[in-house]
Amino acid sequence: MARCLQAVVLAREGILEPQFCGIEEYLGSHTAECYDVLAQVGQGAWTPQNDARPWIRFCLRAQYRQAQILLRRTAEMNRLWDELEVLVNHIGLPDRMIFALADAAVGLGVRNATYRSSAEVSENLASGDRELSVRPRKTEWPYFSSK
Repeated sequence: MARCLQAVVLAREGILEPQFCGIEEYLGSHTAECYDVLAQVGQGAWTPQNDARPWIRFCLRAQYRQAQILLRRTAEMNRLWDELEVLVNHIGLPDRMIFALADAAVGLGVRNATYRSSAEVSENLASGDRELSVRPRKTEWPYFSSK
């Protein structure tokens, strides 16, 4: 019930994105603590007189920490995007290619269909961008030096 209530409270505030509503990632990395709190609150069977506050505190802490993780990831992605903008402009690639480069930089596969959707381009343009991205260039690399 605490998790359902948490989702309702967030939804009433207009926060509907699953990554902000769910705490599954936090629960996955704090499984033992989760079960300990559930055992403390449940005491082996559901009893309405049991104090649910430890579980509610655990869920609120999980929500807060999950939000902190997402904020950190957002800041890291913003820094990556800024660096990729500099790189793309330096090399002379179209700005839309940042989508594919960002995916590749975080270890995701770069697929034609995914790129077409995120960059909002046709299949032909996506294929052309792929060819453009792998073409050797004679340019001074801004971050790495051969010296």
